[in-house]
Amino acid sequence: MKKYLFTWSYKEDEAYMRTMIHVGSGVTKADFGQWEFEPCSCDQYHYRMAYIYDMNKAQREDYKKQLQKRNIEWVNNNAMFAITRSNEEFRLYTQQEEIELCHTIKHKMSVLSVVVSMLFLASLLLTFTVNQWFIIANILIYVVVYICIKFALSYNLLEKKLKRNDKDVLI
Repeated sequence: MKKYLFTWSYKEDEAYMRTMIHVGSGVTKADFGQWEFEPCSCDQYHYRMAYIYDMNKAQREDYKKQLQKRNIEWVNNNAMFAITRSNEEFRLYTQQEEIELCHTIKHKMSVLSVVVSMLFLASLLLTFTVNQWFIIANILIYVVVYICIKFALSYNLLEKKLKRNDKDVLI
């Protein structure tokens, strides 16, 4: 079964997977808002998202082996995160590691926002000085800027909630 839901943080992904497993749908794949599920027993699995963006292929394989030793299955991955699951409740990160992870992602998205914003301004200049068809590129670049800023703000908020020990993010 396929479903569509775009989330702005890995914690939102984990909450969505908890909701779906509670009704007997286990995640098999997630990529940019498109989720795939398979039927399973209600609450059969516990899911977590593992940050893998900074890992090369060998590091990812080593990480998979480490997870297997803990009886944690690597389900699927996209560019930034891997979906992991187990029959038992588990955590991949301590609270401090999650705060650092949020800070890392927030910083990357903030830098990317600035870089893409400069590209947007350059493209806007080209629209007015060279060719009006650059407006199409401007629209696409603007969408990327919006997404980067939204991710940065989302992870900033998540980082603050983790620091305050908010119960809704400590699950």
